Amino acid sequence: MLRTRNALLFIIMIFSSIRRFVDRLIPRANIKDI
Repeated sequence: MLRTRNALLFIIMIFSSIRRFVDRLIPRANIKDI
């Protein structure tokens, strides 16, 4: 159970970092809704 929870946290961290990177790349796109 701990391993799956850590994997989920890791995926969420990667997703948030990618979202921030895309926000920086394309400021016109509003990806904050996702």
